[in-house]
Amino acid sequence: SFTSTLQEYLFRVYDLSVVNQMLHVNITSSIVSLIIMAMLGQLESAFSFAWNSPQVLIDTSLLSLSAVCAQYAITHTVRKFGALTYVTIMTVRQIISVVLSNVVFGHHLTALQWACSIMVFMALVFQRAYSQRNAASA
Repeated sequence: SFTSTLQEYLFRVYDLSVVNQMLHVNITSSIVSLIIMAMLGQLESAFSFAWNSPQVLIDTSLLSLSAVCAQYAITHTVRKFGALTYVTIMTVRQIISVVLSNVVFGHHLTALQWACSIMVFMALVFQRAYSQRNAASA
C-alpha cells in the first residue's frame, strides 16, 4: 500500500505521466537488481544461463510484457482514481479469489478466517463511504 500512496503523491506533486513514472521505477528497479546480483556474485551466472538457454529469453520477454501491461493498468488506476481506489480493487480481487477458491477447488476457510475476511471487506466499504461523504461535504 506504500507504493500506491507514493505514486499518488508523485503524480500530484510532479505531474508525471503514467509512462514516465513507469520508466523511472523500472530503471531504478533494474539498477538495484543488477547491483544486488553483482554483490551476491550471481550476475555472471545469470547472464551465462540466459545466453545458453534461448528459450529463457522468450519466456522472460512474455513475462515482462504481461508485467508491463499489469503495471500500466495499476499505475493508470492510481493516477486517475487514487491509491484508495486501487487498494479497494486489489482487496476485492483477493476476496473474490478466496471465495472462488473455496467454491471451485473445495478449499475451506475456518469460521474465524471468514469472519476476518468479512471484517476487512466491511472496513473497506465503510472507509469508501466515509471518504465519499467527506468529499461531498467539502
